[in-house]
Amino acid sequence: MQALQRVNPSVKLLVSVVCMMLTLLTREPIVMALLLTIPLLATWLFGGVPLLRIAKRLAPFLIFFLMYVWMQGAFARIPNAHVLYEFLWYRVSVEGLMVGLTVALRMLVFVSYGILCATTTDVTLFVLSLMQQLRVPPKLAYGLMAGFRFVPMFKSEMEQIRLAHRIRGMDRQPGLRGRWEMMKRFTIPLLAQAIRKAERVAIAMESKGFDGSRDRTFYRQVKTGPVDAIFAGVVLGLNGILLFS
Repeated sequence: MQALQRVNPSVKLLVSVVCMMLTLLTREPIVMALLLTIPLLATWLFGGVPLLRIAKRLAPFLIFFLMYVWMQGAFARIPNAHVLYEFLWYRVSVEGLMVGLTVALRMLVFVSYGILCATTTDVTLFVLSLMQQLRVPPKLAYGLMAGFRFVPMFKSEMEQIRLAHRIRGMDRQPGLRGRWEMMKRFTIPLLAQAIRKAERVAIAMESKGFDGSRDRTFYRQVKTGPVDAIFAGVVLGLNGILLFS
């Protein structure tokens, strides 16, 4: 088991949220870029997540990264800004690009801490930790876990429905209109399956005595320990050094 997998999920979540808030204290793109390396290196070196997998998770957000930089660089109205060039109504300035770069890097920092938590945390341990350390109501916590478990099941259900439609000669037509028609055909069966599965889960939980009360015991205990203190100290310490040095 990698080092980050041994960290208490609640501690990992709280430290990540604090680090995200700390990024609001700086407007320097270089400092923000250095802050971005902390969750990425931690996920790679201490979480055992391959760099290619991290890059795939970050790739969709690079579009927003470019949009932030362009919009701030072309449309920000900053007094006495150094204009690089003007074209039509676009007025790209150095200061605008720096502001856009800072905002875009801050967004990537938020996403990177989300990747760190999502890729190095077991869902069951996360839910148990929410109830045991953060005192989240069991109804909410178990509902959250059921939602996480349902996502891959929906993907499997959707594939089965698609194959059933193909057997009946109702394969997807090309283009956006075909995709829209496919989604309309899939929505009602998926919704019906979701309601049926939710009812089965609710009946199973009630049959085992689940009443949603906070006064309950747990078969698996999720505790905090020295690893959590080391993780919090190192991550928060590195953020503090980069921000205030």
